[in-house]
Amino acid sequence: EQIMNSLKVLSGSNIFPRYSFMVGLENESMQQIKNTYRFCLTMTDINSTVDIAGPFIFRLYPGSPIFNRLSERYNLKIPDSLEDWVEDLKKEVSYIEMPWTPLRFRKNLKSLAFYSSYALATYADNKGLGRLSYLLLRKIGRLRLKYFFFKFPFEYWGYSTLTKIRQYKK
Repeated sequence: EQIMNSLKVLSGSNIFPRYSFMVGLENESMQQIKNTYRFCLTMTDINSTVDIAGPFIFRLYPGSPIFNRLSERYNLKIPDSLEDWVEDLKKEVSYIEMPWTPLRFRKNLKSLAFYSSYALATYADNKGLGRLSYLLLRKIGRLRLKYFFFKFPFEYWGYSTLTKIRQYKK
């Protein structure tokens, strides 16, 4: 309630609020994850200038008590060298191997990250066709987050394919 009140108060000022969220923590239910994304959507409805960092997806990194606890509890394979860590990060293993999160969340991680980056963005610097694409992806992303519907993410598949083609051409 305090966050929503602050957004309303700041909407008439030259102050641009910024909030940060994280999902994918231990013992977090699918409903709590959905609520976090929907809360972020509501925030952008109340104040269009709000800058939402994330929701970031929790990643397990060494050196913290939570790392030790989760790696022991779930018998996670820990890379032995810095090079192995780099390879795991390239393969996004830290996204895939999250047994403490709901299965539905793990299945939709990449889609969630993609759609939320458009749905919760404050602005776009693009012009012309790029701006039109952004606005379309923003609308679609907001609908997908609102209803948490990620089956057949055609937009994500198309974007991923175009990105691979661009990288191949370089």
